[in-house]
Amino acid sequence: MEKKEPLQGNEENISIRYTVNQATLYNNPTEASVRKEEIMPIIEYPKSGVLVSVDEAMNSPMLILDVTVTNVNSEDCNISIFQLVEKGKDNEVIWIGSPCYYSEGKDVESPEYYHFPLLPAQSVNMKIGWYINPDDCDLGKIYLTDNLNGGEEYTSYVNLKL
Repeated sequence: MEKKEPLQGNEENISIRYTVNQATLYNNPTEASVRKEEIMPIIEYPKSGVLVSVDEAMNSPMLILDVTVTNVNSEDCNISIFQLVEKGKDNEVIWIGSPCYYSEGKDVESPEYYHFPLLPAQSVNMKIGWYINPDDCDLGKIYLTDNLNGGEEYTSYVNLKL
């Protein structure tokens, strides 16, 4: 799979760079070598307007991205900047959800779960996972985005081409 990087622009406002090295849709977390205790206990899945329990997620597909993150100048590195979206008609952005797993996470019950230490100019490779229901998504239109709630000029989209 070719590496995918977000479009670069407005360079002075970039605090984190990332590269999607691989995107894999697994039948369930176990197939991806992700244990139940590594997944958020309740997963918000706004695409369908539901909350998903970890028990349900364990029997559902999971999208795992292998991502390299480089801190350009961020004081607080937080994995929650990464969101999954589907681009609909007229490029309408439909939020699929937030990550429910990441390999650097220590305690899913901790409010600091999504934070990770990364000094400026350092890089880390990590795996990030999402609960996903392929029955209500067009897999070919799924993108990884950052800064979803920020201004469009500061937001990047990477087509995962699933």
